[in-house]
Amino acid sequence: MRLKDLDKKITEQFWVKKVSGKRKISLSDGKVKALPFITIEQQDLSWFYKISKGNELAQFTLLTTIYSVFLKRYFEDYDGCITAYINNDQARPLLFDLDVSLLNRSLKDKLQELKTEIAATLSFADYEPENIASKIDGRLDQYTPYGISTKSSDSSELCKGLFIAVKTEANMSLRLTISYLEGFADENLLLHFFNNFKTLLCSLEVYLNTGLLDFPLLNELEKQTLLAGFNDTKTIYPKNHTIVSLFEEQVKKTPENIAVIYAERKLNYKQFNAGINQLANFIAANYAIKKGQVIGVLMPKSLESVWSLFAIMKLGAVYLPVDPSYPEDRIRQIFKDSEAKLVISINEPSKSLVLTAANLNLSEVSFNAYPDENLNREILSTDPAYLIYTSGSTGNPKGVLIRHGSNINMSLDQVKTFSITETDGILWFASVSFDASISEIMMAAYSGAKLIIPEEDIIKDVKQFTRFIQTSETTVVTFTPGYLKLISVTHLTNLRCIITAGEVISRVKAMEIALTGIACFNAYGPTEYAVCATIYKFDLLRENPFVPIGKPIANTAVYILDNNLQLLPLGARGKIYLAGDG
Repeated sequence: MRLKDLDKKITEQFWVKKVSGKRKISLSDGKVKALPFITIEQQDLSWFYKISKGNELAQFTLLTTIYSVFLKRYFEDYDGCITAYINNDQARPLLFDLDVSLLNRSLKDKLQELKTEIAATLSFADYEPENIASKIDGRLDQYTPYGISTKSSDSSELCKGLFIAVKTEANMSLRLTISYLEGFADENLLLHFFNNFKTLLCSLEVYLNTGLLDFPLLNELEKQTLLAGFNDTKTIYPKNHTIVSLFEEQVKKTPENIAVIYAERKLNYKQFNAGINQLANFIAANYAIKKGQVIGVLMPKSLESVWSLFAIMKLGAVYLPVDPSYPEDRIRQIFKDSEAKLVISINEPSKSLVLTAANLNLSEVSFNAYPDENLNREILSTDPAYLIYTSGSTGNPKGVLIRHGSNINMSLDQVKTFSITETDGILWFASVSFDASISEIMMAAYSGAKLIIPEEDIIKDVKQFTRFIQTSETTVVTFTPGYLKLISVTHLTNLRCIITAGEVISRVKAMEIALTGIACFNAYGPTEYAVCATIYKFDLLRENPFVPIGKPIANTAVYILDNNLQLLPLGARGKIYLAGDG
């Protein structure tokens, strides 16, 4: 084999290996837009030229490193893969793998790290585009939406997502242009990106030897807007109360209001509270339950299950709902992990499920003879009220303890936001073991409204459930968007308010709801933050292509941070962090 052919083969192998394991990007036919170009004068680039010493490769390395660092800080999905053109040859894009996963070092150190990758890649720059295209089934610039050119002043034809063109003018000034596919990123975010790119380039003397995370993406006004302005949610609420005391206050306010409707049974608040107290006194007399101990409730939605919830809390114990339809292994694991001292059921469960816990089968006992007065146990707002098991990131159940005060803050905010009054009927839709069920129950209990409980078989049959909503006194329902898809909105016009949570609701479905005059809300929150952290009221006049998750609820702060826990600018993607009384 001739030396030239050997070089050609090695070059081909290099590029085939470079793209191995990478996924091609979805090429969009969207419109390419460009921000107004900016010019950085020579006098502002003294350190840029001092560091690069007039060497074009050094200049390219410096520009590409700064660009890549900002991509990592602004775009969460950026993996260091970047396309570059350095010889004004659009036929030969070069693909670089720039390790920007670690930003806890200085720009100077990062330059030294990336110089090796850049130099190694450039040594294979002289390839034949047709040959490489046949080997990798496409072009190198199809493997990343991020690109840079250091020779051209126009980047629109090369843009696959976001592209920056840097051209050195005759007077040694730099002309910078950013092009982007419409919809790829928010224009204001890119303006922010562009300005910080320029600032760092003009401040190398200050930032060359400082940590890459020490360069502030945000000015003080922006920080305050994100930290305080968007999180101005301080609200007075009865934070020293408990679920028990707030519920008992409501009983005094509206004793004759219907509290619960289940099948043919209707109880007003006075009757409902009396039954709860009798059950609580029965448990206290027959089981040695201490404050803070866990009591499991293994039964479907029913009058007895909601009785059990309040009775457990009145004892100062922790309510643990478990869906009896769960696999036995999961039920067993939950009771074991929670160290439940008692399991309340309607049908006696297998001894292997409850393990060391005692079992109270409500179908076999009568507690009508026990006192129906309030227990007056000492319970604090900081005490745990209930325990919810989520699937957990590993797939294993993960227990989350929520205190009384957290629930009160959240539920009272929902009562206010959804305009719940004592004339409403709140449907208990969520599974007994989901945190949303707590939300539905407490919305009614704190407002004097009715809690309407459908049987599980009714919810499983969409036609039956639709008729149930139409014929019951239901006015407010919290749906998962998946279930809501199965129901025609025209069959829900007797509702006043629909709340969606747990999944993404389509804008089309939200519009259908809003056009009927029903108030449509989208709620978001993890179990760890007492069910709900943000709420959005759908507005037909807003042109969002999606339904947002809204603003933080009362006494709650929401921050969007990167992987280094740094605040991100408006429009940047990151992770949601929550703080506050939840």
